[in-house]
This record gives sequence, C-alpha cells and structure tokens, in this order.
Amino acid sequence: MKKQTVQRVLLLLLLVLQIAVGLLFAQKKQGYHEDEMYTYYSTNGTNGLFLPDREWQNSKEILKEFVVLPGENFDYARIKEVQSWDVHPPLYYFLFHTVCDFFPGRFSKWPGIFTNLIAMVLCFLLMERLLKTLGRPFVVRFLVLAMIGLNPMTISALVFFRMYFWLTVFVLACANLHVEKTLQLMEERAEFGKESFLRFLLPLMIVSYLGFLTQYFYLIFFVLIGVAFSVVLLQKKGWRAVLLYVFCCASSLLLAVLSYPASAAHIFRGYRGKEAAQSAVNGGNLWERFSFFAGLLNDFVFGGGLFILLALCVAGGVLLLWMRHFRLPATEEKTISGRRGLRVAYGVLLFGTVGYFLVVSKVALLAYAPSNRYEMPVYPLLLALVILLTDDLLRSLLQEIGRRVAILREKRAEEKIAAVLCAVLFL
Repeated sequence: MKKQTVQRVLLLLLLVLQIAVGLLFAQKKQGYHEDEMYTYYSTNGTNGLFLPDREWQNSKEILKEFVVLPGENFDYARIKEVQSWDVHPPLYYFLFHTVCDFFPGRFSKWPGIFTNLIAMVLCFLLMERLLKTLGRPFVVRFLVLAMIGLNPMTISALVFFRMYFWLTVFVLACANLHVEKTLQLMEERAEFGKESFLRFLLPLMIVSYLGFLTQYFYLIFFVLIGVAFSVVLLQKKGWRAVLLYVFCCASSLLLAVLSYPASAAHIFRGYRGKEAAQSAVNGGNLWERFSFFAGLLNDFVFGGGLFILLALCVAGGVLLLWMRHFRLPATEEKTISGRRGLRVAYGVLLFGTVGYFLVVSKVALLAYAPSNRYEMPVYPLLLALVILLTDDLLRSLLQEIGRRVAILREKRAEEKIAAVLCAVLFL
C-alpha cells in the first residue's frame, strides 16, 4: 500500500474515532442552555409563546413553538424575519431548520447534533489542509488533528446548539485561503489577475459572505488577517493589488448586508452591538477581561497546562540560542520551517488568530464557561500553533544535539523523535 494511501486511511480512522467520541457524549447530553432553547424557538416557532395569567397551559401548545409543524417545512423567510427582531444573522438557523425538517413534530437533540457534526467534519478537513499547506509532516498533522478533535472544547461545541461551530468553519476556511496565497506570493508563484480572482478572491468572497451571515464576530478575524495579508500583498504586488483585494472583500460584506439589511441595525443599534462598543472603549477592564479569557483557554483547551507549556517553550528557546552560540563547526541545513515564506505565512496566521482572541476578549460577554463559545473559532488555531511551536523547538534542539550525538544524525530522526516527545508532552 502506498504511503499516501496509508496516511489517508489513518486520517479517516481518526475522523471516525472523533465522530464516535462526539456521538458518545452527545448521547449523554441532558438538558439545554437557555440559548439552545432559543435556537429551537426562533427557528421553529409558529405563533410565539403566550402564557395566560393563572391558567394551565397545555404542553402540546408549548411544544408547537419548538418543532416543525406540517406546512412549515423550509420556511426560511419566516426565520429571516424572526432573526431580524433579535441580534443574530440567519444562516445557522437556516441550517438548523433544514435538519429539523427531517424530524417533523418531534422535539429532539439530534437535529442540533447533526448540524454541528457536519461542521466538525468540515473543520477536520480544513485543519488538515492548513497543516499540509504549512509543510508539516504527517505525524505532526495527525497529532494536531487528534488533539483538536478529541479536545473537550470541540466536544462541547458539538453538543452546544448555537452557531459557533459553523463560525469556526468559516474562520478556518478564511485562514486557509490567506495562508495559501501568502505562500504563493512569497515564493513568487502568484499573479494577481484573472486566475487569482477565480482561485482566491472569489472563494474568499463566498466564505466571507457566509461567515458574516453566520456570526458577526467573523468580521474581527476577517479584518485582522486581511490587514496582515495586505502588508504582504503591498510588498509583493503593489497598491493596485491591495485595492482589488480590499474592493472584493468589501463587496462580499456589502452583498451580505444587502441580503440581510437587519445586520447593520444589529451591529450599530442592537443591544449586543452597543454592549460590545461600550466594552471596547472601556480601558479600565483590559487586564481583567484578558485574564478571564486566558484562564478559560488554559482550563478548557489546555487542561490547565498552557502557561507551563509556554514557560517550557521560552526555556527551550533560550537553550536553543545558547547551543547555537556555541555550535560546533557544521553546515547548517535549511529546513522547511526556516524558509522565509513559511515564516511570513505563520505571521499572517498568528496576527489574525491572536488578534481575534484579544479583540473578542475585550468585547464578548463574561459568563464564565459559556463565554468559551466566543473564542471557539480560534481555539483550534491557537492549540495548533502552540503544538507546532513546541514541535519546532524540540526538532531544533534535537538537530543541535544531533551534531554531537551520532544516533540523531540519521535522516529525519529528529523529526520523528520530536513528534513523539510532543505527543507525550501534550497527552
């Protein structure tokens, strides 16, 4: 069996394992967060809940507002209207309602599970593509995908019936497009003409259109990674290319607003938009908010070990610099991770990812564990970046040691050992 076929089979088995684990926890789900009940109500409601004063209400009448009734199948116009009264865009509710249409008259958790399960599979595929674009070896890609797919926050996102798993899909798709194009620009493999429009700008416009109509926080990641990418684009292709890029991005957002005019009112006049704006300009709670969300990241994504890992990375970096300062005479090999194009691509990705985390930390609601939902779109990227940083440091340290220890001079030995050490460390 060819090596590539074996890798695909292993990735498929990993995806099946992640789905099985997700369904195991989904089967155990009991009860609903109030926002999840709102998802059912605002998607499938008929006349609206009315509770008469001091009268018994038939449970069947209440149930009608949470399930799809005969004649209400695929009623997207009503969903769009109902969401315009609230503060959210409608795309996730369209998807949720479509799945509910296959369970008419039944209130069940499984429409929510299946809706999010599709997003989970798409996130797996997008992360694999991103890691491959970044030139990571298969063993590292497998490790990162396993850590993300079996992470408690991924399972939590699967069983939480809101739009944030789908927002993660569009954030990862946006990251993929920008990283791929950055590498092409840095390696002088890209023209910014008709072909670039079809392969980059048009897909980006579609992703951004859908991302905006899923959750308005998509704008934060889109703008930040776009700013970093524009710097690279300006350096490589000049102002005309930047203006074309900005025009296409703005056009996709304008089309989204025209498709859903209530979005402008939601952002600038809605209660959540006003709360976010007030939080953004309040400089007094900067550290409080950052430490709150950093604590959530540490507890729920890294199992309490984030700051230990970062401290080890700093110590490893210092040790690496010391070893290179006293390096024995040798010819330094140029590794993939040392190529300038990849460093720039990592920089673009890092700026968008960390920038999103910081901005959302400043404007999102503070509700302890439920607040994880706002940062969920970049949790896979943050986890991947920390794992890749750890792997790079271990590999570089082993390369330096390999110049002194014969057993590590075997071809790609440091890559294999670094991956094993990284897996042990994160597990």
